[in-house]
Amino acid sequence: MRLSGQISTNAHPRDLYRASADPADQTAQLLMAMLERAGIPVRGGHSTSTVQPPGSAPQLAAVDGKPLQEILLRTLNYSNNFMADVLALDMANGPRPSLEQGGAAIESFAAGIPDHGPLTLRSGSGLTPENRATASGVNSLLAYMFDQPSLFPSFVAALQSPSNGVMRFIRKGPASFQERVMIKTGTLNEPVRVRAMTGYFRTRSNRWGAFTVLVNGTESTPYLNWTMVLERLSEDLAQLIESH
Repeated sequence: MRLSGQISTNAHPRDLYRASADPADQTAQLLMAMLERAGIPVRGGHSTSTVQPPGSAPQLAAVDGKPLQEILLRTLNYSNNFMADVLALDMANGPRPSLEQGGAAIESFAAGIPDHGPLTLRSGSGLTPENRATASGVNSLLAYMFDQPSLFPSFVAALQSPSNGVMRFIRKGPASFQERVMIKTGTLNEPVRVRAMTGYFRTRSNRWGAFTVLVNGTESTPYLNWTMVLERLSEDLAQLIESH
C-alpha cells in the first residue's frame, strides 16, 4: 500500500476501518512484514489455524473488540453488509463457518418468534437477491424486540430518526414523520430495484407502533427511487401518528 498527500501538523488522529475477507491471514501477513522490516528472519512462512494454542504459549498481542451494543449501533447506522455478515458468522457454530451457516443461525432465531412466518437467509446482509423475508415477519420481529426490556433500549437507539440521522436522504416528509419515527432502511438495485423501510413510530398520544414496507420493483420500473417511496410512506405514517 502506498499513500501520498499532506497531513497538517495539528491534525487530530482518525481511525480508519477496512473490510478484510480473511482477517486471520491478513494479520499473519502484517506480522511477517513487521518482523522482516525489523530484520528478524522467519523460516517456513506463515499459516493460520482455529486450533487453540497450548496454555504455555506466550501471548504476543491481543485486540479487544467493541461492546456488542456499540457494534450494533454502527452496523445499523452505516447499513454495512460486511459488518452484518461478520455478526451472523459469529452466531454460527463450528470453525470458519460459511455465510449460509450464519444465515441459518438467524433463521433458527426467527423461528422462535411468534407469527414470524417463513424466512430465507443466505447471509446476514439483509436485502440480497437470494434472501427472502416478509413485511409481516419483520413486524413480528419488531414486536418481539419491543417486549424485551433488556434489549429494546439498545435496539431502538441503533435505529435512525429522520430529523437527525446520519443518512440525509431520509430527511423528507411532514414534521411528525421527521421527529416521531425510528427507522432502518434497505436498498437493492440489482437485479431489480427494491426499497425497504422498517421501524417504530410514536403517536401523538405516545402509543408505540411498528411498521415495515417492502417496495419490490420490476424490470419495467428502473426509475423506482427513495424520493418516490418516502413521499408516500411519510404521508401515510404522519396520518397514523396524528390520528392516534
